[in-house]
Amino acid sequence: MIEVNLPTLFVVALVAAGGAYFGAYLREKGKNLATKEDIDRIVRKTEEIKAEVSADAWLKQKRWDRKWECYVEMVRNLGEIHTLIREQIMLNPHSPDYAQQLEDKKRGVTDAFLKFRQFGSIARLAVAPSVRTVLTRLGDEWNKSIYVAEQVDIVARWGWLVITDIARNDLFGEPREMSDEYVGDVEVPAP
Repeated sequence: MIEVNLPTLFVVALVAAGGAYFGAYLREKGKNLATKEDIDRIVRKTEEIKAEVSADAWLKQKRWDRKWECYVEMVRNLGEIHTLIREQIMLNPHSPDYAQQLEDKKRGVTDAFLKFRQFGSIARLAVAPSVRTVLTRLGDEWNKSIYVAEQVDIVARWGWLVITDIARNDLFGEPREMSDEYVGDVEVPAP
């Protein structure tokens, strides 16, 4: 039979207790390490998703800003053209400075139209497809009426109102109030 003495028993108990303690310790450390790795992986994935969402939001905001800029400039310049032509039509031809005033108004119309045309060209990259159609239609009508101030005024006013309507819809989701069809003087029916 095996003889068990107290010191041997004590050493065996100590080794067993140490083994149990270190086994539990290492098992807990392993769990913690696995949990830490899981957390690190989740944090990395979360950061990737946040970066992706942030980039998408940034791109979406940049597109919106570009559309806003194009719409604002087109509407601003068409409104200016309409106003200047109205003022031109209302000039008193018997006024001593009529020729200068007329020339100033025509120059203003030309400048505003050039700015409108430039932003209209840029807008074709960013704005709603219906605006591209309206821009083409507006250019066609403008070219047909270029020698008659009243008709150019009607075309400018129509473009101003329709592009404003499309912009409110495209930028803010407001319902459309006007048709894209050019119908002459603006009492444009609802779509």
